[in-house]
Amino acid sequence: MRLALDSLVVLDAIERHGSFAAAAEVLGRVAFGSNSDIYKRLVVQTQKVQSFYGDFGLNRDPNLLTVMAMVTDGRDLQLIKDEVEKTAQKFRSALCDPKSLSETKSAMKYEFLMGLETPLAVNFALRDIVVSTGGIEAVEDYYRILDSITARDVQAAAVKFLGNTGRTTITLQSAKEGNQ
Repeated sequence: MRLALDSLVVLDAIERHGSFAAAAEVLGRVAFGSNSDIYKRLVVQTQKVQSFYGDFGLNRDPNLLTVMAMVTDGRDLQLIKDEVEKTAQKFRSALCDPKSLSETKSAMKYEFLMGLETPLAVNFALRDIVVSTGGIEAVEDYYRILDSITARDVQAAAVKFLGNTGRTTITLQSAKEGNQ
């Protein structure tokens, strides 16, 4: 079993709470989320990957944007890396599908709302927002910004964050597999 981790550049401090940060978060979902073409191809159809996700979430402090894949067979590792790069290139060079963009933004909004079922869940959902901004008003600001994100914004985020500069690729494998 191998684990491939592509970590991408960090958001500048000024950008963490603006539309560029929201566009990066949408990019992570549209390009590498569970409804993305690459997820469907690698996880559902060919089953070459056991686990796959993009973590482009907002954070208080600068953070790596991550694409993670747990590869079923280590011999497919280069194929998986190539698929991730092809997806990055696709989003850098072309606008994302408007329907997919709309569905992704809607899912992000309703995931947040559906997660507010218990006092503990509300605490966890609002904690980082309050720590970063000093109040809960930023929630409305964020979702207003999220609604305004366009396919061009997503492409701009892809150009900035999915390029070949500033990228770190980490491959982890068990010692047993390394001896094969």
